[in-house]
Amino acid sequence: MKGPFFIGIDIGTQGARVVLINIEGEMLASAEEIFLLNEASREEQSPSVWWEACFRGLKKLATEIKGHIEPMDIKGIAVTSTSGTVIPLDKKNEPLHLFDHLPLEKEWLPQVLPSGEVLGNLDSKVAKELNLSPMIQVAVGITDGCASQIASGAINPGDWNTTIGTTMVVKGVTKNQIIDPIGRLYSHRHPMGYWMPGGASNTGADWVTREFEGQMETLNEMAKKLIPTNHISYPLRQKGERFPFIAACAEGFEPDGLSLEERYTANMEGVAYLERHALELVSYLSGEEVKAVYTAGGGSKSEVWLKIRSNVLNLPLYKMKFVSGAVGAAVLAASKTHFSSLIEAGKALICTEKIIYPDKRLSDRYEANYKKFIDLMKDKGYIKGGFGA
Repeated sequence: MKGPFFIGIDIGTQGARVVLINIEGEMLASAEEIFLLNEASREEQSPSVWWEACFRGLKKLATEIKGHIEPMDIKGIAVTSTSGTVIPLDKKNEPLHLFDHLPLEKEWLPQVLPSGEVLGNLDSKVAKELNLSPMIQVAVGITDGCASQIASGAINPGDWNTTIGTTMVVKGVTKNQIIDPIGRLYSHRHPMGYWMPGGASNTGADWVTREFEGQMETLNEMAKKLIPTNHISYPLRQKGERFPFIAACAEGFEPDGLSLEERYTANMEGVAYLERHALELVSYLSGEEVKAVYTAGGGSKSEVWLKIRSNVLNLPLYKMKFVSGAVGAAVLAASKTHFSSLIEAGKALICTEKIIYPDKRLSDRYEANYKKFIDLMKDKGYIKGGFGA
């Protein structure tokens, strides 16, 4: 099998996942290792446990590809993990424990480099134990949300990704940093010097599994015949919203007397209206156009929900074939070990599964319903004034 190949590693809160992709972005091998959370201290985990799980995953992957892929053809490797994680190491690269008043000196800290920059080669001892090449180049990693954004395809200025899981997370790329006066958005640095702003709503798809478990296939088919509904729903399942508006008093709502399929459809539409408001917010704050919207998460598995969202946004939706933090890390690993930039690597390695286009007949009707949604949110006091408020 012809190379080069790239490895991505995702160290999550409950396990490590490793993947290997080829020069066309196809996933050729993957492995996963689970580790248990420490219930006594969920904020703290042992770096040794992370490394052991990562090592076992890499060992499995190396075994899987043995005889099919030459180790010398694996060109780069990168890691993604949770943001805000700090691990001090000693001179032997062994993890140290943090104390409340550890006397850190500025000169002890490593040089900060852009994600994707090559740090060096894989440790020869580790390479030997894994049956991998010591010539594999190790690239600077990136936080998990940004790695998933890379895998989604949203890597160029004007690109935005919406991941609908338990919550709705919107992340994109802007040329200039977004400064949000009330803290709805935060920003990471793009490997090419742009910015990667994002925000997370308290609303998402948690209501789907809570209230419609086991019925989605039937309800999705029924929803196709109902769209667009004229019902305005807001499927927030806790009190308080944080994005795209901040409202501690916010509570979900839906019209009375709806059938099961009407409730399901109206809730999908409600999340789409919220997504549109989020994208209008980022356009307002950045002064930059939203050019493309990429989709990921469990919510992107519903064909009818994709259709609703495309028409509410009046934009095409792009869904990629392999959307995970580990794949994003592998693309990052390729960005400077084989390609000249992340955008060049993404163009070659991120595989499109489908594109959903809006239908003018539906998008025109959704335009009116979106305005009703915003007016109702203003009436309830959840949205106050303009985007700057």
